[in-house]
Amino acid sequence: MKAVWISLVLFCLLLGGTALNVWYIHKTAAHFYEAAEALSVPEDREATLTELENFWERQEPLISLTVSFRELDHFGEIIVQLRWAQELGDEAEFLRYRALLVDAVEELIRTEQFSVENLF
Repeated sequence: MKAVWISLVLFCLLLGGTALNVWYIHKTAAHFYEAAEALSVPEDREATLTELENFWERQEPLISLTVSFRELDHFGEIIVQLRWAQELGDEAEFLRYRALLVDAVEELIRTEQFSVENLF
């Protein structure tokens, strides 16, 4: 009977950890989404882009515990490309990479939510 209780406690800890991870990823993704929206204002782009780069540097180690390296590399590349387009003053490329950032955030949310699709 002791093994059943230990298994139940471990299962509850696993569910709690998974729920905490989903909450953290959604909170982080919401911040990325807000930053992407703020990048649409040309006057605030430099400050927002710097804040986005700093936020990414702080959050990447924690996110990497559960998110695939392919997605992490994609996020990092988009942020570098945003900086590059900003420095070159290429508005079309900047808007392109901003749209890719929004798409990457939506994909991150989709892949980290509770669903039958993500189980298999």
